[in-house]
Amino acid sequence: MKVLIVNNGLRYPSRIAKLFKGAEIEVVASVDVPLLYKVASHDCIVLSGSNQKPIPYFHQDMAPLLEWISQQTRPLIGICYGAELIAEAYGTRLHHLGVDRKIKGISVYHIPVDNELNLPMQLRLYEAHQWIIEKVELPLVPIITSEAGVALFRHQTLPQVGLMFHPEKFTEETDGTIVIESIFKHLGIIH
Repeated sequence: MKVLIVNNGLRYPSRIAKLFKGAEIEVVASVDVPLLYKVASHDCIVLSGSNQKPIPYFHQDMAPLLEWISQQTRPLIGICYGAELIAEAYGTRLHHLGVDRKIKGISVYHIPVDNELNLPMQLRLYEAHQWIIEKVELPLVPIITSEAGVALFRHQTLPQVGLMFHPEKFTEETDGTIVIESIFKHLGIIH
């Protein structure tokens, strides 16, 4: 299995790589990926988290990456900032919580019994962000929502999923691994 990690300035892409046991991992900076791969042929693409440029303020600078996201047909997973990029690529606008209202820590989510990923009814997930997705616009569809907005969404027709949490962090204390395994099954990713 070949995985492309699009690094948005994350300090530890190796944590994301650990989610893909035994896979061949390629890490490419987000500014370079649209130039290197018009349409990536990897088995999976992961857009990493970041605390870099807030997307709404740098939308024009990120236009090539946002357009690139919408052209991908292989399974694509956006983690936190990566999910924000997917949302922006399809016209969903982000909402800033304010400097003093950053969400950081482990949150408990209550999941509907009939969710399409067959997730347990309660999940503990690690979040760290100042921007939220209050609601997604079509072609994006929410899967998990809370008072803080959309925590997990998918594309209606493409194999793309966005997570507003970090399954690669605090794996012993959270249920991020359970969610990522369910996403792998949903997207048909075999690792």
